[in-house]
Amino acid sequence: MSDKAFQEFEKTLREVGDKIEELIAKGAEMTGEARKDLDKSIEKLKAKRDELEVKFAEFKKESEPRWNASRDHFENALSEIKAAVKTLFKG
Repeated sequence: MSDKAFQEFEKTLREVGDKIEELIAKGAEMTGEARKDLDKSIEKLKAKRDELEVKFAEFKKESEPRWNASRDHFENALSEIKAAVKTLFKG
């Protein structure tokens, strides 16, 4: 994997983290069941992001051939997280 690809993936992970922080702030203004639901969704997103960060860090130590074999998995997982964040912002 090229340095540019690593940097792009890391940038996207940071952006997801920033969006999660925005959701946390948004949730602080909410009450009742809506807040509980948002808090649960945020915790799930954080867990997925954290898992992806760990896997990516481990992977980053690997060689480029491994990246070529795993790229789709990481891109799909990241797309799912981004879609979930987007959905939560709409809700």
